[in-house]
Amino acid sequence: MSVGHVARVFEGSSHWARHTKEGPLWSTMIEVGDGLSTRIGGIAIRRFDPGASTFEVIRYIVQTMGISNGNLTRESYLNAIGRRHESELPQGFTVWGDSERMLTSLLIESGAEWWVDRGAFWITPKGHPLDGEPIRVAEGREGGLRSEPQPQEGGAVLLDSWYRGDARVGRAVNVEARVLSGLYRIETVTHRGSNLRGDFQTLMQVRRIETIEGVF
Repeated sequence: MSVGHVARVFEGSSHWARHTKEGPLWSTMIEVGDGLSTRIGGIAIRRFDPGASTFEVIRYIVQTMGISNGNLTRESYLNAIGRRHESELPQGFTVWGDSERMLTSLLIESGAEWWVDRGAFWITPKGHPLDGEPIRVAEGREGGLRSEPQPQEGGAVLLDSWYRGDARVGRAVNVEARVLSGLYRIETVTHRGSNLRGDFQTLMQVRRIETIEGVF
């Protein structure tokens, strides 16, 4: 585990655990998921009066999922859907059903992208990174990369790095390698390792950030 990148990896629940005996030693393998249990089973039931805003509806549904707001504010919501002013619901609005499905249905045509990470809700314009400085990965132990970046189907790239606790979905990452370089956005993060057999690793699936006005 590299010093300087220690951080809380996730907030969620275990999917499964397996115990095995190897000679005199017992080992336990655990697979855990980030926020899975909080997203499954959330039910939204509420009638909003005429004049309510779409942001109020989104915020309520997030609350029913049992997660924190993350970066969800009125400003971040409007930025994510590409509007300066919020629209009101003149006839009111009723939500009734699975929280995650309703949230996806409301945002699917808005140009926004949302996800749950570390027990919190995050939203950005589609393809945009979260606010904040990019993390850096480069070849060699000092830079973090364990091997060359691997192109994936659909234009994504897989980065195999030593453990990076600061890697999170949506964050920008500056890649410096011989085969490719530039600014990318993290789409998925997987941490693997064993405190019995050695170092932990972080796998990041990333996608190049296109030229976006106002980003970095």
